[in-house]
Amino acid sequence: MEVPGKKLHEDGPALDAAYCQPCSQDGETLPAEAYCTVCKELLCSTCVNVHKKQKMLKSHTLLDRSCRPTTLKAKSDVQTYTELCDIHPEELIKYFCPSHQTLNCGHCLATDHRACPIDIIADISEAFKDGQEYRDMNQAIALLIKAIKDGAVDVESRMQLINEFSENEVLKIREYRVKVNKYFAERESSLLEIIEQTKMMDISLLDSLKTKFDNMKDCVEVIKTKLEAQERNTAQLFIEAKRTKKQLESLQSAWEDIDKDISIHRYEFKKDLATEALLASCTGLGTVKAMATKDNTLYNKPSSEPDQEQLGLEPDVPVKVTGVQSEASVYPINMKFTTSKSISVISPSDKHDCWLTNVLLLSEDRILLTDNNTTVKFVDLQTNSLVSTVSLPGKPWGMCLLPLDRVAVSVPHNSFQFVNTRGKLSLSNSIKMKDDCRGIGYHNGKLIVSYYRGRVKIMDMNGNVTKRITNYKSGQHVFSKPLYLTVVNDGKTADIIVSDRDMHTITKLDMDLNLLQIFQDPALRGPLGINAVGSQLLICGQQSNNIICLDMSSGQVSQPLGKKEGILRPYHVCSNQQKNRLYVTCNIENFAKLNNTVKSYKAVGHFKSDV
Repeated sequence: MEVPGKKLHEDGPALDAAYCQPCSQDGETLPAEAYCTVCKELLCSTCVNVHKKQKMLKSHTLLDRSCRPTTLKAKSDVQTYTELCDIHPEELIKYFCPSHQTLNCGHCLATDHRACPIDIIADISEAFKDGQEYRDMNQAIALLIKAIKDGAVDVESRMQLINEFSENEVLKIREYRVKVNKYFAERESSLLEIIEQTKMMDISLLDSLKTKFDNMKDCVEVIKTKLEAQERNTAQLFIEAKRTKKQLESLQSAWEDIDKDISIHRYEFKKDLATEALLASCTGLGTVKAMATKDNTLYNKPSSEPDQEQLGLEPDVPVKVTGVQSEASVYPINMKFTTSKSISVISPSDKHDCWLTNVLLLSEDRILLTDNNTTVKFVDLQTNSLVSTVSLPGKPWGMCLLPLDRVAVSVPHNSFQFVNTRGKLSLSNSIKMKDDCRGIGYHNGKLIVSYYRGRVKIMDMNGNVTKRITNYKSGQHVFSKPLYLTVVNDGKTADIIVSDRDMHTITKLDMDLNLLQIFQDPALRGPLGINAVGSQLLICGQQSNNIICLDMSSGQVSQPLGKKEGILRPYHVCSNQQKNRLYVTCNIENFAKLNNTVKSYKAVGHFKSDV
């Protein structure tokens, strides 16, 4: 039975096109008055009023009867929206704005997109799913997934390769270390064998001589006994004495021959210069060369020159003491410097103002100072601050670098003190010395030392003097007050450079203390500290108030720093070529502002190479 105003829902899509769809779900067939673009449904007048009053629905866009769609999808074909709007969380995303390429809800349309052409996602989604854009996106995703998988496989492969690289190179280093150890063990065994053979030869000789001595002693005792037995009978004593005289002379001659043979071999272990260079080198055993990786293999960076192994040459072993600059570096003879800045080196433990007698560059960012406060001070050039001190048994004067991060310091009338410079400063062993030692240098296991009263000596690391110089052959004095010295090593030869404050000279000696050359110039008065930079010398003129640059090969002299740059009574100077700086210490009685600081001068220009 049909009820007026109601009709059974026999043809869903046809009825939905003319009647209210929400009411049709209850079996009512009320005429549709409007169409909701959000709900995608035809609405009767009652449902329209509900839409306009409900808070959640009143923002929906309603189309009147003349604008409503002529065809509608079946209810089962209508898309279900589940994504909430980011801006309006209470609304679902149902629209797309092609102009702004944004996903929107009904609120977004009403507030930001009133003038924009709007696509209903449900209307365009089917075409998008079958379109080129979605196909391209799926293809890009597939390619990306493949690339990620390939990348993961490549990471695993490279991880394995890294382990192989490491294991191979570690194995090479350890095999080479075994080879080196074996070589030194064999050399040690050979040297010990030589000593043992020499020792046994001397022992064998002395044993044979001892037997001869015993036999001779027995013969002499027999002669003595015979003579003593005849002392009461003088005639018989005379006969016995004459009879044994020739035998006694023969024994005397035999003793003299034996006495000539009583000589043992004196031997001394001398360090190998190549081994000393190895100990002083920072590349001992070898280096790890930087390589580039490509296609999971190793290859060397291309070079236009063959390496030493390809030429059949022995690899270079750089002879380098920690902290010194390259011998190939040169100080430009006419270089100038800017105004200095001062680095304070006052320590809480100082008993009086500083009196800095020496400055030594350890590395690009570290210097050491000797201070009459009986300390050696360590300054960090990155922060320009004093970071460490170590106390000495007296007032230090000179310093020189040694292998294995050590420094030798001369302490006049006391000792040569060895200081460890790795990490925090600490004292090592020392050599007691009563004389007034001043300048100190090092070369191939020897110390070169100058003394206040005009002497220069070479000694071993135990303080045993091997060479000395005091005068010319003509009897003239070589030195009066040689307060500083340095060793210049070009890799082939080494020379000793000595400054003499009273004679105003710079003297060049070879390693046997033979006089090679004397430099003297009116611009340099009272020379003290010396810093060698390649073939050139930076020299402190204490009495001339300047720093002089002397080219030893040409004898050319220039003055990079003088009194107008604040140089007053300079004691020592060192160059930092990496930073293009000079560090100078100056000392004047009762001038605390000057004495308590190190002056740092910036070069105008750059150091260069003479190669």
